[in-house]
Amino acid sequence: PHKLDVTNISEDDFKTFLQLNIISKFGKLDICVLNAGRGALGLAENLNMDNVKSLYELNVFSVIMQTKALIPVLKKQSNKANIVITSSLVGVLPNPGETLYTSSKHAIHGFFNALRPEVSEFANVLLVCPGPVSTEFGENRISGAVDGTEKGRKKSIYVSAERCAQLYAIAIQEIESKGHTEVWLAKNPFLLFAYLARYTPHLFAYVFKSVAKGMLPKE
Repeated sequence: PHKLDVTNISEDDFKTFLQLNIISKFGKLDICVLNAGRGALGLAENLNMDNVKSLYELNVFSVIMQTKALIPVLKKQSNKANIVITSSLVGVLPNPGETLYTSSKHAIHGFFNALRPEVSEFANVLLVCPGPVSTEFGENRISGAVDGTEKGRKKSIYVSAERCAQLYAIAIQEIESKGHTEVWLAKNPFLLFAYLARYTPHLFAYVFKSVAKGMLPKE
């Protein structure tokens, strides 16, 4: 393994990193998983703009930079590669109290959904969207001076880290055979709300209005 700070490397240096540590050793790149990211908790009115810039640097700008550097490499290959992005269910389903994190994942969805047809000749693009997962991700979020939204959640609604990893691996394996472009890894009620948001947005807006206030973190 090689350590790499994706927020502190230029595009040219990242290309050099790819060439020296991957292409020169393995001859090609089959799967690239863009997994770096951090959460952020807090109401919009409490946002610290330095935190906004820091989170976007990691969650959005570094991902775009890596993808841009990957494209010419993948174009030269004879095999079709897979670009896999760890997004979040909040890229589909907005989460009050996590406006900054939600916005960063919507940016990721917009970028890669637009990118997919641009690179379709030489790469597949898969967005993987976990919901609540039993990890320390929540403990490492940027805090917005509010209590955690997860404190009152039942553990039964979390997907275990092991199950999430298993489903993630299956999704990658099935990119070609099933034609996956986006997968959601979550339990209800999050899956239900995600389906409503995607396929019946007007109904979702009506239903979500009544439950959104209960999702807000307490100041």
